[in-house]
Amino acid sequence: MTTGSGPGGLDGGTCLRNLDKVMERQDKVEALVDRTALLAHDADVFRREAGRVQQRLRWKNIRMLTCCVFVVILVVVGAIVLASSLGKGRGKSNSNSNDDNSNGNNNKDNDLIAANAVVSPSLSLDQASENSLGPFSSFSSSSSSSS
Repeated sequence: MTTGSGPGGLDGGTCLRNLDKVMERQDKVEALVDRTALLAHDADVFRREAGRVQQRLRWKNIRMLTCCVFVVILVVVGAIVLASSLGKGRGKSNSNSNDDNSNGNNNKDNDLIAANAVVSPSLSLDQASENSLGPFSSFSSSSSSSS
C-alpha cells in the first residue's frame, strides 16, 4: 500500500480539505435547522395572533350590529309614538269641534240603515237608506237626484 499522491493514494491535503468542506456543510445545515425552528415558532405566534385579531373583529362586528339594531328599534318605536301622539291630537281636536253633532248623526244614520237592512232584507240599499233617514229623506233624495 502506498500513500502517495498517485492515482490510488490519498493525499493529506485533500483529506483535510474534504473534512473542512464537510464541517462547513454541517454548520450550514445547523444554521438552516435553527432558522427553520425560528420560522416555525414565528408561524405559530402569527397564527395565534391572527386568531386573536379575528376574534376581536368578530366581537366588534357583533357590537356594531347590535348598535344598528338598537337604533332601528328606537327609530321604529319613536315613529310609532309620534304617530300615536299625532293621532290622539287629531282625535282631541275633532272631539272639541262643533262638528260632533253631524258626525254623531251620520253614525246614527248608518246604524239605522244597517238595522233596516237586517229587518227587511227585501229592500234595496237605496230604499233602506231613504226609509231610515226620516226627516232627512227629502234632503237625500234631492241630493241623489241632482247627482
